[in-house]
Amino acid sequence: MKELYRIIDRLDKNKEHELITVTGGKHAGAEILLTEGSIVWSSAADPERVIEESEDGALFREKLTHVTDLVVCGCGYVGLAVIKLGKFLGWHVTALDDRDEFTSRAVQCGADEAVCAPFSESLERYRSDGGTCFVVVTRDHDHDKDCLRIIMDKPWGYVGTMGSRLRARRLREYLQKTGFDEEKISRIHAPVGLPIGADTPEEIAVSVIGEIIREKTAFRGGSVITDDLGCALRELCASDGHAVIAAVTARKGSTPREPGARMLVYPDGRTVGTIGGGSMEGEVISEAVRLLKDPASFRPRLMSIDLTGSQGAEDEMICGGMNEVFLQLL
Repeated sequence: MKELYRIIDRLDKNKEHELITVTGGKHAGAEILLTEGSIVWSSAADPERVIEESEDGALFREKLTHVTDLVVCGCGYVGLAVIKLGKFLGWHVTALDDRDEFTSRAVQCGADEAVCAPFSESLERYRSDGGTCFVVVTRDHDHDKDCLRIIMDKPWGYVGTMGSRLRARRLREYLQKTGFDEEKISRIHAPVGLPIGADTPEEIAVSVIGEIIREKTAFRGGSVITDDLGCALRELCASDGHAVIAAVTARKGSTPREPGARMLVYPDGRTVGTIGGGSMEGEVISEAVRLLKDPASFRPRLMSIDLTGSQGAEDEMICGGMNEVFLQLL
């Protein structure tokens, strides 16, 4: 299992990856990793046979992707507020501006990368994918046009630009005259953000980030190993220690987390990541700690956790469903 997560940590984010986990039957615990549809690693000697012999209900298939990439063009007051919120959510944030003092402020606000150069130059070099989110909040209409002209030729999931409706209409007209595809132009969010009556830079940032969260289900999908979990996994994989990786593999009804959510549980009960919190998570932690007392006899375990009825009521939870959580030893 440690070898698998070492490989996942090095995956090319610009390619499509799928992880198949067998959660039941004689092959329970087998893992098969595919890139662009081809098997690149498996814990089983004959992965095709494992898939063939496993029932569909025992095969958990998940697309693997990376944390959201947020590119903020313009590091004024709104841009800095967007950067702060993006980092709060655990996204990877790149800040672009052509003024050194402003990119320095972006770093202070938590930007993972801050590039001081003409906007068009920075964007030409930036390698995006179908999940990248661009927020264009520069100080000048001409800079907005420069940014969008480059962005439109790239793959992306979300593009939003600030300004009045008149300014937004002129930007669209400019892009139409430049020859860009009308369908792609129609996907630009201008004016950017949800209509919540935002006024201050911080409120505007909330409306922008809220809009990205709403929209990203349409262009993202799949499991994400967050930065904190990824860091913990790297440290564990480089050590002789053990922990349990607990992954939500199925859900019915209303439950806190989607399939693919992961949590790492250490022998002392410490955790990294979350599968939903509450008594459900507590039950998983207790079971993981119990199993870690004897790692040599550990066997993969599928837990079914009911969040309906009295258990949900006692926790004052609004959830009313069931989760299946698969436990494996790392």
